[in-house]
Amino acid sequence: MSSDVVERLRGDLSALLAADVGALSDESIRSELRELLVASNQLHAAVAERVAAFDARALSHEDGFRTTAAWLRGFESVAATDLTWDLLVYDEQLPAAEELLRSFPSTRIVLEATGWPLDQSPDGYRGWEERLRSVAEHPQVTLKLQGLALIFGPTRSRVEPWVRTALSIFGARRCMFASHFPVDRLLWSWDEMLAVLEAVCDELPQGDRYEFFSGCARREYRIPS
Repeated sequence: MSSDVVERLRGDLSALLAADVGALSDESIRSELRELLVASNQLHAAVAERVAAFDARALSHEDGFRTTAAWLRGFESVAATDLTWDLLVYDEQLPAAEELLRSFPSTRIVLEATGWPLDQSPDGYRGWEERLRSVAEHPQVTLKLQGLALIFGPTRSRVEPWVRTALSIFGARRCMFASHFPVDRLLWSWDEMLAVLEAVCDELPQGDRYEFFSGCARREYRIPS
């Protein structure tokens, strides 16, 4: 990205912040918030792409993103406390993150946002599934399925294929339900979110439903019953 494009982006953001939000109707605010969430997701993807490119250069340690010797030494302090650690990366970054998973096989690690697939085309879906299967081979990793409306859209038809595949890969015992509130409230209500996920999980045995909606999270975060 050239510097003039960055400057235009900064100018647009300044104008956005200076806008009189109080003059907008409720529906206008909701519409703008939805668009801003999409734009924010795209901006995060652009930043992640540039971080990955930077890490691949000689300016960073030779072993790359989240696998530098110094970073791994720092992570040892997390592992020593026996805490649960949440990992939030985009699905295309999962292969690089696997060095961390291999280095700390006894540390509880929760992969957030269903592995956050940015490319939701058929090819993107297949790539995400392949990378998720590789991560699932590390038994200390569980999967958190939050932010579904933000990532996929607030409907059963958009959410179901990804959730069902994730459950089939990790198993219900290693998958946990989570919301993304208050951000999710811009896209669906709590009742709407719960209704969609209950419908998606309707065919699961009762024990698997318990694991997904409660059991996995209680174990990983040591929440008392």
